[in-house]
Amino acid sequence: MGAKTNVTNAGNRLKNRLPSGHATGADRAHCSHLWAIALRNRFGLFDIAEIFKKTPCVAELKPVGRYVAKDMSEVGGIPLLKKTLLDNGPLDGDRITVTGRTIAENLKSVRRNPRQDVIHPAGKPITVTGGVVGLRGNLAPEGAIVEVAGISNRRFGGRAAQDRMRIETYVGCA
Repeated sequence: MGAKTNVTNAGNRLKNRLPSGHATGADRAHCSHLWAIALRNRFGLFDIAEIFKKTPCVAELKPVGRYVAKDMSEVGGIPLLKKTLLDNGPLDGDRITVTGRTIAENLKSVRRNPRQDVIHPAGKPITVTGGVVGLRGNLAPEGAIVEVAGISNRRFGGRAAQDRMRIETYVGCA
């Protein structure tokens, strides 16, 4: 019997999909797309924000870093990124993949080249969280996702204005 893509439920698949993009310093467009997918699968904004909070940014990719995706591919690519997150981060290696093997089994042979600096060890991340964070509070009672890549001051104050049309558009996308 062959492997099936629906071996795990959507929520568990998302728990392993979100960190990979986030660890590259992904922007809010990436997160918005995943948010829409997550909402369709009854996976909430704060579930996503918790994963983001636990996911270090380890790939030094543009616009904040010095490298592009091609550089990451040349030093080990997504397998090395996932191995880094599996060994020291938020990936669940026991999840079955379409190969019929677990994530950990698929990544067992991946080795890190210590001379490359495109993908940092999870113990020495570029930032302890990726380029996007989840917010909650009086300015965002239902929550929000905010891009903070490249921002050193993560404390903001003052009045906030809402663009009701944009909010309804995002809700409509989900």
